[in-house]
Amino acid sequence: MTALDPSAIAVDDGVSYDSYDTSKKPPPFGRSIKPYWAFDPKYVNLNHGSYGSTPLPVLFKCAEVNMLSERNPDKYHRVAYMPMVREARRRVAELIGVEHDEVVLVPNATHGVNEVLRNFEWREGDVLLGASTTYGAISRTIQYVSDRSEQPRPTAHAVEYTFPMSHAEILERFRSRVQDIKALYPNTRFNDVPSDAPGYVESEPKENKFVAVIDSLVSNPGVLLPWKEMVKICKEEGIWTVIDGAHSVGQELDLKLSEARPDFFISNCHKWLYTKRSCALLYVPKRNQHIMKSSIPTSHAYVSPNQPMPPARGTEENSFVAQHEWTGTMDQSAFISVSAGQSHELLYALSSQTR
Repeated sequence: MTALDPSAIAVDDGVSYDSYDTSKKPPPFGRSIKPYWAFDPKYVNLNHGSYGSTPLPVLFKCAEVNMLSERNPDKYHRVAYMPMVREARRRVAELIGVEHDEVVLVPNATHGVNEVLRNFEWREGDVLLGASTTYGAISRTIQYVSDRSEQPRPTAHAVEYTFPMSHAEILERFRSRVQDIKALYPNTRFNDVPSDAPGYVESEPKENKFVAVIDSLVSNPGVLLPWKEMVKICKEEGIWTVIDGAHSVGQELDLKLSEARPDFFISNCHKWLYTKRSCALLYVPKRNQHIMKSSIPTSHAYVSPNQPMPPARGTEENSFVAQHEWTGTMDQSAFISVSAGQSHELLYALSSQTR
């Protein structure tokens, strides 16, 4: 990367806030780190959580990647891009404690949650649970899936949280709500359960499912829910878990998703992992990848169970990953910026401070 010349950009106070010197050691956390962002000098950014703010080292790396794509689009898209995005996925997988081929990159958390909910094969009598804290777009998605004209469709419910609440109170409220909802359907067999749930029987015909969308870090108000314990409750109750972890990566230490064992986990990288917008991770453990039949939009790598034709190249081993490697022409520099964000020492310093 080439450092910007601080004298090249004039601002009102005479200080260049969109320049940095890569030869210098990163400054301590605080106001002195502001020159690593392109913020207007009159703007105090108190809303990083909504959209993320990309550090200049990452933006410069993205500019290099975009220039590479413009110099030779064919070579970039056909040859150069794929190894870079696979390296980005590897870094993310290592960070959250899962296998490399259990993580793909999508534009944002809303996109990822939508993809999961729209891939479930719903049946009449299924239940989809949200909460009073569910992010607006996700809450509306839950309602849409329940409202859509195509049948079958699930019935939407919600659990109400009234803060302040202790983690123990949240867990009790959640378990009670789950049991109350089940009691509303005394003649329904919720035996379509995750394969690692205590009540799972592989040979048993599956009837109805219960799916819970759970916040990890609530966006408003900013509250950390005991989501790992909620996942355990769901295992006991035979409920599928979709964790909306939009703010988790970069803020929660030791996610270790292979140990927490959510059925699906989605988190933005362009917030607290300091990548370029728009970049998010979608974690689907191998035990559940059969549910994810299609990326959104559907990729050329989609494998139909009803067509007597060979799968697209590269989909023989893992269709889930192959479908997400290329869903159409777009600016892929945001996905690749995962590596830039994690490799720059400034971002390591930021990560340790924000945690």
